[in-house]
Amino acid sequence: MLELGEVSLKEHSDILTLIKSLDPQYVFFVGKEFKRAAAEIGFDVVHAEFFDNSDALNQRLVDLNLSSKTFLIKGSRGTKLEKVLDTLKS
Repeated sequence: MLELGEVSLKEHSDILTLIKSLDPQYVFFVGKEFKRAAAEIGFDVVHAEFFDNSDALNQRLVDLNLSSKTFLIKGSRGTKLEKVLDTLKS
């Protein structure tokens, strides 16, 4: 979503609003745009964590027991989110 240009903040905010309505057990965001959008709309999901990059998220995922969990991954090439796939597969 880094490629969205001037509509980036709105689109990130829209995703945050949707996620809040779903009440997920965990939700992880990578990138400065999600942090900025969360601050802008007052995003207050209890189990939300924000990471500056995919390496930081990957380290957090190593600490969690994700076996038998269902999750959705959405990311842009700009955040290199594919780096976490090996961790999620194990």
